[in-house]
Parts: sequence; C-alpha cells; structure tokens
Amino acid sequence: MEKVEVIISDGVRDGLSRWVAIKLIERDEMVLRDLDRDVVDGALSVVTEFESAQRDDGVQLVASARYAAGDVIRGSCLTKAEDQSRTALSDRVDRILLNRVLAIPIFVAVMYLVYYICIQTVGTMGSDFINDGFVEWVKHNVGVALLNAGVETWLNDLITTGIIGGVGAVLGFLPLIIVLFLLLAILEEIGYMARVAYVLDRIFTRFGLSGKAVIPAVIGVGCGVPAIMGTRTIEDESSRNVSVMATTFMPCSAKLPILTVIVAAFFHSSAAVTLGLYLLGIVMILVSGLFLKKFTGFMGKPSPFVMELPVYHLPTVTNVVTSVTEKSWAFVRKAGTLILLSAVIIWVLSSYNWALEYLGDTATSGSMLADLGNAITWMFLPNGFGEHWQMSVASITGLMAKENLLSTVAVLLEAAVDADDIITSAALAKFCTSGVAMSFLIFNLLCAPCFAAIGAMHRELRTWRRTLVAVLYQCCTAYAVSTIYYQLWLVWNGQPGLGIVLVAVFVAIPVYVIVSRRPFGFIRDRLSRSVQ
Repeated sequence: MEKVEVIISDGVRDGLSRWVAIKLIERDEMVLRDLDRDVVDGALSVVTEFESAQRDDGVQLVASARYAAGDVIRGSCLTKAEDQSRTALSDRVDRILLNRVLAIPIFVAVMYLVYYICIQTVGTMGSDFINDGFVEWVKHNVGVALLNAGVETWLNDLITTGIIGGVGAVLGFLPLIIVLFLLLAILEEIGYMARVAYVLDRIFTRFGLSGKAVIPAVIGVGCGVPAIMGTRTIEDESSRNVSVMATTFMPCSAKLPILTVIVAAFFHSSAAVTLGLYLLGIVMILVSGLFLKKFTGFMGKPSPFVMELPVYHLPTVTNVVTSVTEKSWAFVRKAGTLILLSAVIIWVLSSYNWALEYLGDTATSGSMLADLGNAITWMFLPNGFGEHWQMSVASITGLMAKENLLSTVAVLLEAAVDADDIITSAALAKFCTSGVAMSFLIFNLLCAPCFAAIGAMHRELRTWRRTLVAVLYQCCTAYAVSTIYYQLWLVWNGQPGLGIVLVAVFVAIPVYVIVSRRPFGFIRDRLSRSVQ
C-alpha cells in the first residue's frame, strides 16, 4: 500500500492518499476514473505484482484485512461467553465450504442434492400419488355423482375439468413444493445459505452487480416478491434498479410444477437438468449486470456487502415448521383463489365459441380461446411452440400467476391429448417434442414474473415507465434465449432453418453492447450533429 500511496501522492489531497490507495487495490471504478491515466497505470502495476505475490485479488485481500482488523478490535473490547469448540468446528468446516476452489462446486452439489430429493425421490412420489391417484379419483367420483344427479353436461365439465382438473393440477405438486421449502429452510437454519451469499458475492461484484444483490437472488428461489423487496438494502439506486430487473430470472417455487412436468416428460426427471435451469437464472442475472450497466441510468457503483456468518448449528424444529407452513399455505391460498378463477375463465373461453355455443367436453378448436391463441401464435414460431396455440395462451395466463401455466395447460391439453387424462408427463410427451417443451420452459422461467411480483417491481422502481422497461427487458430476454435454444436444437437435429439468422442477431446485440466501451456513442454523435 505504501508504494501505491507514493505513486498517487502528488494527485491526491492530504489525508486521502491511504483511502485512495485502498480503493485502487480494490479497483474501484469511480476512483479509477477520477485519477490521471498515467497515475492509475503505475499504481495498478504495483497492485498486480502484489496480487500475484499473495495469490489473491485485491478485493479479497482488502476484505480479509478489514475482517482481521475487526477481529482485533472486537477481541480488545468484547468478551463472549460461547462454546469455543463449536466456533472452532465452524471455522474448520468453513475452510472447506468457503475454499476459493471448492466453494462453487460444493454449492452446485448441494443444490443438485436438493433438486434430486425434490424431483426424483420424495417430492415426486407425493406429487405422483396426488396427481395420478387422488385427483383422478376425485374427478371420476364427482363426475359420476353429477351425472347420476342429472346435472347438465356443461356444468359437469366445468366442475370436473375446469375446477378440479385446473386447480388439482397445481395442488398436486404441493408435496414437491413442501419438500423444497423444507430443504431450503434447513439449509437456512444451519447457516449454509449465508455462506452461499458470501460465495456468490465475489462472482456478482465481478459482473458489476452489488454484492447485496446476492441475498435477493437466493430468496428468489422461494418467491419473487420478497426477493424484489430485498433489493432495498442496496444503497446505490442504479445498482438497485438492475437487481430489481434481474432478480426474478431465478425460477421461483411457482414455476417448479411446470418445470417438473416437462423435465419428467422429456428428461427422465433429471435433477441435473433442473439444476441447470436454475443455474441459467444465475447466469442471466450476471449477464444483465454487464448488459444493463452500459445504459444511462444503470451505471451504478457496486456497494460493499458485509454480513455475519453464523456459527453452524442444528436447525430449530419450530422455525423450520413455521417457515414451511407459511410458504406452503401461501401456495395453497393462491391455488384456491386466483388460480381457481383463472381455471374457470380458461375453461369458459376454451369451451364456448363467440356465439356462446357449448362445444362439448373434448373440443377446443373453434373456441374463443383458440381464436385468441391463434392470433398470437405467430410471435412464437421462432421459439418452436408457435404451432401450439395452447402453449402460447398458457404463456400469457402465466403473467397472472406462474402456477396458471400448469392449470391452463391442464384444462387445454386434456381435450387436445386424451379425454381421460389430466396433464401428465405422458400426455405432454404426446403433444410436442422435447425441443419445443424446453423452449417453452425456458421462455416462461425467464419471462416477466406474475402480477404480484410486477407490483413489487413498481414499488421499488417507483414509476410505471421504469416498470414497463423492466417487464419488456425480461420478456425480450426470455424470447431471445428461448429462440436461441430452439434454433440450435433444430441445427443439432439436422433441421436448420431461417431462424438461425435470429440467433446471430440475438447473440450479436448483447455481445456488442457488453464489449463496446460506448455502444451507443455513434447514435448520440449522429443526433448531436443533426441538432447542430
């Protein structure tokens, strides 16, 4: 540090040289811009030599020095009555879990285990029992009872297909959701999720994101609304806006049912595929950090992220049960209100034509919903599911609540696939190819979140204009990534088409914006010349 102070001493006011030297070691962008280029180059050459000698980067070295200084101060003025053996054990465990090389692979392995238990073992067994057994049993017996009571055919179909089939398709995955919340609550209780935030902080800051954006991203696995609200801890407004726009790329629990159905239908319920889609959410958050900071209004300064790492301890049963109960009940409450209403509306629109004539319990072509779906399917042709208006409609209804995706598909595909089937993996596999299904899944995982999350975005961004920009950014990102996947899937299967041109465009634009120092400079120059 003394060498850096000597280099910058002439260009810095008295008393600030030490602070500026520390910021140069951290490569603070604002300080780098304020100093002369020659001074910065000389100082950074010293910093680079220092990092090579210490085999670590400047940010971590400064952070370690701060923590060490904090420990010295704490030790001189604070005496804690604690179990030293437990603290020592936590430190030994952290040497492995927070290791520079092993931390990320261990995190991936832990999350793989979580999704393996949810998707391939306990969670799926419970969901299969409800979907294939209980829901079918309820539908059959209620349908027979209504038929024996002389109930009109349309009302019988509304109750069995629209209400029981639509809501049941969502509630059938409640065991899977409970298992996910249970495992995440246990990881939170024992102190590992705090370590995850610490590990990801180093990566997030490299991509221009605030270290404090890590916590909302982790929370987003459960629900997007509290994740968006969690961005309030980020002091810099522009960095906070980026986090608000990107946080919901993390697939929330509401997206887990449709993810499970598609992965089960085409990828043998692979936990690795599920984990890959969650990692895709993290990648899109990081790419957004590089992309959005090139736009005026989104060039913020990554704020420091400081948090206490709790000592590892056994989870408290009361806390775990309370957390799982509250989140699971919120899922059930949404299924009994918003999703119930949506399922009824979808059934009515798919069972009647514009003359309000009932089409029967096995027909959807010619319905009001089919006409509306066919009017928008052209937009999704590059994504692969433009040939299936049912999927296009489901993507739109998912904006109300992501669980609606499954209830919509359940109502529509029952008639499209098999009159005796609710939406199952086998039914979905009859309806489309794996490439189409994965493209549909990617689009809806990355697309704009539900209305509740959009409302939370508006509260944080404070204007509807910014909220609209955020929603459009999310939708365009989802459309681009989905198209890229499907078109490359066609190439892989020997069926390339003109859509590959779109792939080139969708890849070239973000790469140009990220790599270029002034991506829109030529536009500003052209406008300034035209004004003059």
